[in-house]
Amino acid sequence: ARECLRLAGTDRTLTSTCWRLAAQALMAHGDDVAAEKLLAKILSIRPLPWASLALAQVKARRNQLDEAAEMLAALLDTNPEFMRVYDELARMRLLQNRREEAVEILKRAAQKSGGNGIRRRQMAQVAEEMGDRTLAEETFGRILERTRDTGMLSGEDYTNAARVLIAQGKVDQAEKIAA
Repeated sequence: ARECLRLAGTDRTLTSTCWRLAAQALMAHGDDVAAEKLLAKILSIRPLPWASLALAQVKARRNQLDEAAEMLAALLDTNPEFMRVYDELARMRLLQNRREEAVEILKRAAQKSGGNGIRRRQMAQVAEEMGDRTLAEETFGRILERTRDTGMLSGEDYTNAARVLIAQGKVDQAEKIAA
């Protein structure tokens, strides 16, 4: 981290990258206090979206979930295409046991990047846990449609879809999926 910060001052074209690497090194080392100080300093110099995301992650690790979630929501307002923020904010909402909000965040993200199977799987799983079997069925169905002829499809996708259908009494459809 020290070397990255030293290099950040030597070449303006490397500054942002070196700052990011220094913050990542501190976070990976578990030095959240130093990472938070560095990220706050960076953000006072320049409003960099990656630094805001990293600072929110540090705050979450320090169990400051409300503040972290507020930061992420504000970051989404100014950077609606920054997809990792949706995932992180949904994760925060799940940690706060605010599942409905997590699903809504994942829905918004899925609308922007419909091809992300991991995000869709998480949304379907949370919907199923909340008892929203209709959303779970629809989402698991989309996963099957989008991944059917790709290497991204897994047997678990079929199992998940069939389980949700059976829970709704749609045994015939579940049998078709299982076949």
